[in-house]
Amino acid sequence: RRWALAVLDGSMKALRDEYLKRDKLDVFESLRGFLGLLPPDSEETTTAQAAAKLGMDEGAVRTAISRLRRRFQEMLRNHVAQTLDEPSEAEIRAELSELNDFL
Repeated sequence: RRWALAVLDGSMKALRDEYLKRDKLDVFESLRGFLGLLPPDSEETTTAQAAAKLGMDEGAVRTAISRLRRRFQEMLRNHVAQTLDEPSEAEIRAELSELNDFL
């Protein structure tokens, strides 16, 4: 479980840093809840609320969410691959499956 949380945390931090470097931290902070990783007691935001907060239309927010999710998945996959000695596609998928079991 600690491994899973460390991988998720490292991937989230890397994604946050990426958005920060692109001067889009506000987008990350507004949309990270759509990754489904925030604690259950966190306030849920709708795409309409995020759009209003960011000054974007809902279509653009949905696209931004899709890109955020895809990039998070890439970072998570890369992070898992780095924990393996000789990562093969099958090993990475197996590790991601184990990670998913902890969530």
